[in-house]
Amino acid sequence: MKNAVLALLSLFALAACKKEDKTEEVIADVPVETVHIKRFDKAFFEGGPEALPQLKQEYPYFFPEGNDDAVWAGMMKDTFQLALYAEVQKQYPNLNSLEQDFAGLFQHIKYYDHDFNAPRVVTLVSDDTETR
Repeated sequence: MKNAVLALLSLFALAACKKEDKTEEVIADVPVETVHIKRFDKAFFEGGPEALPQLKQEYPYFFPEGNDDAVWAGMMKDTFQLALYAEVQKQYPNLNSLEQDFAGLFQHIKYYDHDFNAPRVVTLVSDDTETR
């Protein structure tokens, strides 16, 4: 009896795996736009204060009103911020694998929600640990 139950459970597990494999094959064929992660962190720290007007125009959501440009220029030169940025660059010199991961994620979402539009993905380096 024990062997019969074990065999039956094995068959169910095998059937479930095959169904999941077929679903993954269908998901892999779901068309999504190529994911390109925008490197705000790189543009911010490598652009310098003269790049602030363009950065503020392209990424307004990172620049709340009420902060003078001197605040942002100071952050660009802050030794802790620069060290943090350098560590991120060591860990992620390019984002190819992350772009592939996001593409797979977006395919899965689009499979279940056909109206899904992939969002813009932007990197940010911050030492802000405050929960919002």
